[in-house]
Amino acid sequence: MNNSFTDIPSQISIDSSYEELLKCSEWKEIRKAILLRDNYECKKCKCTYKENIWKLHIHHTYYVYDKLPWEYDSKCFETLCSSCHKKLHLEQFVNVYIEIDGQLIKKDELRACYRCASVGYFPQYSHVEHGVCFRCRGARFENFIVSKFKRMNI
Repeated sequence: MNNSFTDIPSQISIDSSYEELLKCSEWKEIRKAILLRDNYECKKCKCTYKENIWKLHIHHTYYVYDKLPWEYDSKCFETLCSSCHKKLHLEQFVNVYIEIDGQLIKKDELRACYRCASVGYFPQYSHVEHGVCFRCRGARFENFIVSKFKRMNI
């Protein structure tokens, strides 16, 4: 499953946001398979949401640069309810690797934006700037927030 960005599905572009990538049919298939594998149950608190599966998130336990969200081994994913997912991102770093000759080499540790817990947007506020988080501007992680002073070249 090493499709690189040269094999991106036609409905997205290299500039697509993470949110847009999660709307692709490739991700929806993976999401459905992981929910089924985990019996529609949060792996932390054991709550279930079979009737409202959008309260369940599929968490990447790590990221690899230049991989699309669905290009990971299924062992990388775990089902979490929205509360446990937010708590996990606020309390832990997310490891990011680069892949060289099939080997993963740790490159970064990402800390979630404390406002949106690395979601990047708030669907309930889609009417205000499309729901994009005011703190991280959709970057999702503190590491990627460009300060106002940097943008102004100060």
